[in-house]
Amino acid sequence: MHDTNKRMLYFIKETIVKFPLILVTLVVCAAIAIYSIELNFIVNTETYRMFGSLLLGAFIFFFINLWQEASNVFLSKRHPKLMLPIRFFLGVVCISFYYYFTKNLTFINYGIKYLHLFLIVILCISVTPVISKENFIAYWKFNRFLLLRAFISVSFVTLIIIGIWIAIAIIGYLFELKTTSMHYLNAYSICVFIIFPIIFLNKFYISINVDSGRSFNLHKHLGCYFFIPSVIVYSVILYLYFGNMLYSSAWPKNLISYIIVFYAISGFISHILIYPEYLDNKKLWASNYITFFYLTLVPLLALFFYAIIIRIHQYGLTTIRGFMFLIGVWFVVVTIYFLISKTKDIIALPISLLLLLLVSYIGPQSVYNISIYSQKKRLSNISDIIEKNNILNYLLTYHDIKIK
Repeated sequence: MHDTNKRMLYFIKETIVKFPLILVTLVVCAAIAIYSIELNFIVNTETYRMFGSLLLGAFIFFFINLWQEASNVFLSKRHPKLMLPIRFFLGVVCISFYYYFTKNLTFINYGIKYLHLFLIVILCISVTPVISKENFIAYWKFNRFLLLRAFISVSFVTLIIIGIWIAIAIIGYLFELKTTSMHYLNAYSICVFIIFPIIFLNKFYISINVDSGRSFNLHKHLGCYFFIPSVIVYSVILYLYFGNMLYSSAWPKNLISYIIVFYAISGFISHILIYPEYLDNKKLWASNYITFFYLTLVPLLALFFYAIIIRIHQYGLTTIRGFMFLIGVWFVVVTIYFLISKTKDIIALPISLLLLLLVSYIGPQSVYNISIYSQKKRLSNISDIIEKNNILNYLLTYHDIKIK
């Protein structure tokens, strides 16, 4: 028992030494969360913005850690002591820029742009092995390791949270102490922002043994017995609807574009899960399925763009429609690539999506600026008072633009 406790403390110390900036950032996030809970979440917007910036900063610090390890930059060998100040400087610059440039955003606008940037950082983390490894297996195993580590950490932390909550309830009952929801939420914050990252980051290394003999059976079974049957069922349903729509000359339903996005994402997941089987030339079923999926996607993408263009023509381009249109363009590019390319490298999926998100985030070509231009143009061309008020409300809510 003594040896177990000693080893656990050693692992915690090792994690703190390896990832100090991430853990310090998340400790501050936990403190802000507890502070907000104690005030019943009645805090100013600056507090929420600081919390969001620091939480995003923790992921940025994580990416910088992985990037330095994957790239083996010369300083890490010649001057290893300089690595921590460099990580600190890069992370603080990113956090400061984000905090400064989001100071005037409303809640909805902030939330959309936050999720956009958060997804960019996650994809950067996902493709980090590409920096140091050229083969697909390194990328695939790293992301499998990442997801498995996240699943195990969430499972452990969930059990810890349940245990602490039961302990709080027992203490309150036995000692006749008043326990409120704040005590449970405070314990939850400590577990999520402090205990979870320590478990997740413990003995975390990007250099995974590519030639290890571990099988892909778990992922193959998940792909074969859940995602592939689901994709086939979804394709039958969508084609029946498509045929019925053409037969009855009906307009596409409002949510059909979202359903097609869901279908395409399910197909991409199944593609990723069975890709190691595709690399085995003896497994023709994997190659046939991948071809089948992308061929079925072609007519559905025509339906997707038809539905989206109708809405854009009627109501102009909004942020959500802009994202949907960009996702559709990405689907087309990816579909063409996997149908005509000889290499069919799966890394093209995250890298192409990352580039699309980067291009659409900032600048005159960003989805936000294009949607503003579209709605302002509509505003000058319509005379209906109700429709004008809707546009003005959209511009104020989603883009913080007030027009008199």
